[in-house]
Amino acid sequence: MRLCPAAVLLPALLATHLAAPPGRADPLPAAAEKVVDYEISVRLEPETQLLTGSERLTWRNPSSCAATARARTAGAGSTSRR
Repeated sequence: MRLCPAAVLLPALLATHLAAPPGRADPLPAAAEKVVDYEISVRLEPETQLLTGSERLTWRNPSSCAATARARTAGAGSTSRR
């Protein structure tokens, strides 16, 4: 009777894995790395109750992979009523 290589290796791999103590993960940092900055400016027009404003979001990609998402912007003169 000829044994399949997996039939020989599998018990050895299982024994090694089961005998090894569980691994420990690296501890998490106290705070996440800062990758984004926000600048928000809003003005209330009291007579019309309109808010006029702008926002600038600056994001830094900390990974070595290129970011492919494109920024979306609201049209100029966007307003919101309360």
